[in-house]
Amino acid sequence: MSTRTLSLRACATIVAGLLAGCAVGPDYQRPKVATPERFKEIGDWKPAAPADLEPRGKWWEIFGDSELNALAERIETANLDVAVAEANYRQARAAAALARAALFPVVTAGASTTRSDAGSRSGNSGITTSHVLDLDASWEIDLWGRLRRSLESGVAGANASAGDLAATKLSAQTALVQRAGACSTRVSRRSRPRCNSHATATPPVSPRNPT
Repeated sequence: MSTRTLSLRACATIVAGLLAGCAVGPDYQRPKVATPERFKEIGDWKPAAPADLEPRGKWWEIFGDSELNALAERIETANLDVAVAEANYRQARAAAALARAALFPVVTAGASTTRSDAGSRSGNSGITTSHVLDLDASWEIDLWGRLRRSLESGVAGANASAGDLAATKLSAQTALVQRAGACSTRVSRRSRPRCNSHATATPPVSPRNPT
Protein backbone atom coordinates (compact mmCIF):
# COMPACT_ATOMS: atom_id res chain seq x y z
CA MET A 1 0.00 0.00 0.00
CA SER A 2 1.48 3.32 -1.01
CA THR A 3 2.09 6.28 1.25
CA ARG A 4 -0.32 8.39 -0.80
CA THR A 5 -3.17 5.94 -0.19
CA LEU A 6 -2.49 6.00 3.56
CA SER A 7 -2.50 9.80 3.54
CA LEU A 8 -5.82 9.92 1.73
CA ARG A 9 -7.39 7.48 4.17
CA ALA A 10 -6.04 9.43 7.11
CA CYS A 11 -7.48 12.67 5.70
CA ALA A 12 -10.83 11.00 5.06
CA THR A 13 -10.90 9.69 8.64
CA ILE A 14 -10.09 13.12 10.06
CA VAL A 15 -12.74 14.81 7.94
CA ALA A 16 -15.34 12.24 8.95
CA GLY A 17 -14.48 12.74 12.60
CA LEU A 18 -14.80 16.51 12.26
CA LEU A 19 -18.14 16.19 10.51
CA ALA A 20 -19.42 13.84 13.19
CA GLY A 21 -18.32 16.28 15.88
CA CYS A 22 -20.06 19.21 14.18
CA ALA A 23 -23.30 17.38 13.48
CA VAL A 24 -26.28 18.29 15.64
CA GLY A 25 -28.31 15.49 17.14
CA PRO A 26 -31.88 14.63 16.07
CA ASP A 27 -34.95 16.48 17.29
CA TYR A 28 -35.93 15.85 20.87
CA GLN A 29 -38.36 13.02 21.31
CA ARG A 30 -40.15 12.49 24.60
CA PRO A 31 -39.05 9.15 26.03
CA LYS A 32 -41.68 6.48 26.41
CA VAL A 33 -42.35 5.50 30.01
CA ALA A 34 -44.26 2.41 31.02
CA THR A 35 -47.31 3.56 33.01
CA PRO A 36 -50.21 1.55 34.43
CA GLU A 37 -53.48 1.52 32.57
CA ARG A 38 -55.27 3.19 35.45
CA PHE A 39 -54.45 4.51 38.89
CA LYS A 40 -56.09 3.54 42.11
CA GLU A 41 -57.75 6.95 42.44
CA ILE A 42 -61.13 6.95 40.75
CA GLY A 43 -62.60 10.22 39.58
CA ASP A 44 -62.77 12.74 36.79
CA TRP A 45 -59.04 13.18 36.21
CA LYS A 46 -57.66 15.12 33.30
CA PRO A 47 -54.14 16.04 32.17
CA ALA A 48 -52.70 19.27 33.52
CA ALA A 49 -53.03 22.20 31.15
CA PRO A 50 -50.95 25.18 32.34
CA ALA A 51 -52.52 28.50 31.42
CA ASP A 52 -50.05 31.08 32.71
CA LEU A 53 -50.60 33.37 29.74
CA GLU A 54 -54.40 33.27 29.79
CA PRO A 55 -55.91 36.72 30.55
CA ARG A 56 -57.39 36.80 34.04
CA GLY A 57 -58.91 40.26 33.93
CA LYS A 58 -59.41 42.52 36.93
CA TRP A 59 -60.64 39.79 39.24
CA TRP A 60 -60.07 41.89 42.37
CA GLU A 61 -62.93 44.19 41.42
CA ILE A 62 -65.40 41.60 42.75
CA PHE A 63 -64.66 42.91 46.27
CA GLY A 64 -66.05 46.34 45.41
CA ASP A 65 -63.23 48.29 47.05
CA SER A 66 -62.14 51.38 45.13
CA GLU A 67 -58.93 51.77 47.11
CA LEU A 68 -58.00 48.13 46.45
CA ASN A 69 -58.68 48.62 42.75
CA ALA A 70 -56.36 51.64 42.64
CA LEU A 71 -53.56 49.76 44.42
CA ALA A 72 -53.94 46.72 42.16
CA GLU A 73 -53.66 48.92 39.07
CA ARG A 74 -50.31 50.25 40.36
CA ILE A 75 -48.73 46.81 40.75
CA GLU A 76 -47.59 46.58 37.12
CA THR A 77 -45.69 49.88 37.37
CA ALA A 78 -44.67 50.15 41.04
CA ASN A 79 -43.88 46.57 42.12
CA LEU A 80 -40.14 45.78 41.95
CA ASP A 81 -40.60 42.04 41.50
CA VAL A 82 -42.85 42.65 38.50
CA ALA A 83 -40.32 45.12 37.10
CA VAL A 84 -37.53 42.53 37.34
CA ALA A 85 -39.68 39.83 35.71
CA GLU A 86 -40.65 42.21 32.91
CA ALA A 87 -36.99 43.12 32.28
CA ASN A 88 -36.10 39.42 32.09
CA TYR A 89 -38.94 38.90 29.61
CA ARG A 90 -37.72 41.73 27.39
CA GLN A 91 -34.21 40.31 27.51
CA ALA A 92 -35.44 36.84 26.54
CA ARG A 93 -37.44 38.27 23.62
CA ALA A 94 -34.38 40.20 22.42
CA ALA A 95 -32.28 37.02 22.57
CA ALA A 96 -34.88 35.14 20.53
CA ALA A 97 -35.02 37.94 17.95
CA LEU A 98 -31.23 37.92 17.70
CA ALA A 99 -31.21 34.16 17.15
CA ARG A 100 -33.87 34.51 14.44
CA ALA A 101 -31.90 37.28 12.69
CA ALA A 102 -28.87 34.99 12.42
CA LEU A 103 -30.76 32.86 9.89
CA PHE A 104 -30.83 35.68 7.32
CA PRO A 105 -28.04 37.37 5.34
CA VAL A 106 -26.33 40.42 6.79
CA VAL A 107 -25.77 43.39 4.49
CA THR A 108 -23.66 46.37 5.50
CA ALA A 109 -23.06 49.53 3.52
CA GLY A 110 -20.97 52.64 3.99
CA ALA A 111 -20.13 55.77 2.10
CA SER A 112 -17.41 58.38 2.47
CA THR A 113 -16.32 61.54 0.69
CA THR A 114 -12.83 62.96 0.64
CA ARG A 115 -11.79 66.38 -0.58
CA SER A 116 -8.13 67.29 -1.03
CA ASP A 117 -6.21 70.26 -2.36
CA ALA A 118 -3.02 69.37 -4.19
CA GLY A 119 -2.07 72.94 -5.03
CA SER A 120 0.30 73.33 -2.10
CA ARG A 121 2.48 70.41 -3.37
CA SER A 122 2.38 70.61 -7.18
CA GLY A 123 1.89 74.32 -7.47
CA ASN A 124 -1.35 73.86 -9.37
CA SER A 125 -4.49 74.99 -7.72
CA GLY A 126 -7.36 72.58 -7.66
CA ILE A 127 -9.57 70.61 -5.31
CA THR A 128 -10.07 66.90 -5.81
CA THR A 129 -13.18 65.19 -4.51
CA SER A 130 -13.45 61.41 -4.27
CA HIS A 131 -16.45 59.33 -3.27
CA VAL A 132 -16.21 55.80 -1.91
CA LEU A 133 -19.12 53.42 -1.52
CA ASP A 134 -18.65 50.17 0.40
CA LEU A 135 -21.07 47.27 0.24
CA ASP A 136 -20.58 44.01 2.11
CA ALA A 137 -22.83 40.97 2.46
CA SER A 138 -22.39 37.82 4.50
CA TRP A 139 -24.55 34.82 5.22
CA GLU A 140 -23.87 31.89 7.52
CA ILE A 141 -25.46 28.76 6.11
CA ASP A 142 -27.06 26.70 8.86
CA LEU A 143 -25.50 23.49 7.65
CA TRP A 144 -25.42 21.66 11.00
CA GLY A 145 -28.55 23.10 12.57
CA ARG A 146 -26.77 25.20 15.19
CA LEU A 147 -28.70 28.37 14.35
CA ARG A 148 -32.05 26.56 14.35
CA ARG A 149 -31.30 25.03 17.73
CA SER A 150 -30.37 28.47 19.07
CA LEU A 151 -33.65 29.86 17.78
CA GLU A 152 -35.64 27.04 19.43
CA SER A 153 -33.83 27.67 22.70
CA GLY A 154 -34.48 31.41 22.49
CA VAL A 155 -38.20 30.97 21.79
CA ALA A 156 -38.54 28.49 24.66
CA GLY A 157 -36.75 30.90 26.98
CA ALA A 158 -39.03 33.77 25.95
CA ASN A 159 -42.13 31.65 26.58
CA ALA A 160 -40.82 30.64 30.00
CA SER A 161 -40.07 34.28 30.87
CA ALA A 162 -43.59 35.27 29.79
CA GLY A 163 -45.01 32.65 32.15
CA ASP A 164 -42.78 33.90 34.98
CA LEU A 165 -43.97 37.45 34.39
CA ALA A 166 -47.64 36.45 34.48
CA ALA A 167 -47.08 34.38 37.64
CA THR A 168 -45.25 37.25 39.33
CA LYS A 169 -48.09 39.66 38.58
CA LEU A 170 -50.68 37.22 39.89
CA SER A 171 -48.64 36.56 43.04
CA ALA A 172 -48.30 40.27 43.76
CA GLN A 173 -52.02 40.89 43.17
CA THR A 174 -52.98 37.95 45.39
CA ALA A 175 -50.70 39.15 48.20
CA LEU A 176 -52.24 42.62 47.97
CA VAL A 177 -55.79 41.28 48.17
CA GLN A 178 -54.92 39.03 51.11
CA ARG A 179 -53.37 41.91 53.03
CA ALA A 180 -56.31 44.13 52.26
CA GLY A 181 -58.67 41.42 53.48
CA ALA A 182 -56.66 40.96 56.69
CA CYS A 183 -56.72 44.71 57.36
CA SER A 184 -60.46 44.84 56.74
CA THR A 185 -60.99 41.98 59.20
CA ARG A 186 -59.00 43.77 61.90
CA VAL A 187 -60.86 47.01 61.35
CA SER A 188 -64.25 45.29 61.47
CA ARG A 189 -63.32 43.53 64.69
CA ARG A 190 -62.16 46.75 66.32
CA SER A 191 -65.31 48.55 65.29
CA ARG A 192 -67.62 46.06 67.01
CA PRO A 193 -69.37 47.39 70.14
CA ARG A 194 -67.78 46.09 73.30
CA CYS A 195 -69.26 45.84 76.77
CA ASN A 196 -68.01 48.42 79.23
CA SER A 197 -66.53 46.41 82.08
CA HIS A 198 -66.06 49.51 84.24
CA ALA A 199 -69.69 50.50 84.22
CA THR A 200 -71.36 50.75 87.64
CA ALA A 201 -73.97 48.14 88.17
CA THR A 202 -77.42 49.42 89.13
CA PRO A 203 -78.46 48.02 92.49
CA PRO A 204 -81.62 45.99 92.41
CA VAL A 205 -84.77 47.73 93.60
CA SER A 206 -86.57 45.87 96.35
CA PRO A 207 -90.31 45.61 95.94
CA ARG A 208 -92.41 47.63 98.32
CA ASN A 209 -94.29 45.80 100.97
CA PRO A 210 -98.00 46.30 100.66
CA THR A 211 -99.41 48.26 103.47
